[in-house]
Amino acid sequence: MVSWLPAAICAVATGALLLAEKWDHFTLRAVSKPIAALAFIVSAWSLGAVFHGLAGHILLVGLVLGAIGDVLLIPEDNGVIFKAGIASFGLSHVAYIAVFLTLGASPLGIATLLVGVPLGWRIWVWLRDTAGKLRRAVAGYIIIIVLMVASACGALIIEPTNPGRRVLLAAAVIFFLSDLCVARQRFSVKDVRNRYVGLPLYFGAQLLFGLGMSLT
Repeated sequence: MVSWLPAAICAVATGALLLAEKWDHFTLRAVSKPIAALAFIVSAWSLGAVFHGLAGHILLVGLVLGAIGDVLLIPEDNGVIFKAGIASFGLSHVAYIAVFLTLGASPLGIATLLVGVPLGWRIWVWLRDTAGKLRRAVAGYIIIIVLMVASACGALIIEPTNPGRRVLLAAAVIFFLSDLCVARQRFSVKDVRNRYVGLPLYFGAQLLFGLGMSLT
């Protein structure tokens, strides 16, 4: 398979998903979102990313968990399924943390927590009053995404000239930003523009995880 084709399919499906959000079209959303999710998995596979030893295998697990979360979050009004989707995304982030630790993360990466912890706290203060019964889940999720970015920094610090690790850090940061868009939509300001920004960031990040691993 041509290596760029799955990424192109993901981009087209993401565009269709944005139209679904604009038109509030459930069927188009239900079709385009799984296609985009499957495409980023196939993209990583076609690039050979998932064959990069243990780290590549764990990356595949993370991508699959993200795709499962995508599917579970399609019916937005179902509280139980929403929680399952969030749990799947949380585990996806944990898998990415494991990827970075498997690649080897410098202890200096912990220094990034000096920035990450205050930022995570600000996010928590922003969301805690509107999270309701999901407060514990939101708190845990914030901790996980901060640790994901910190571990990505640690992986880059140990090999600062490695282009793949630079791409992986970019993917982690972009994924973090997409999560903020989801949080804003769910717990703060419901605005379709959250999805216009968050969805391209999310699917772009997933594609970058595969690309970054293939370059590592």
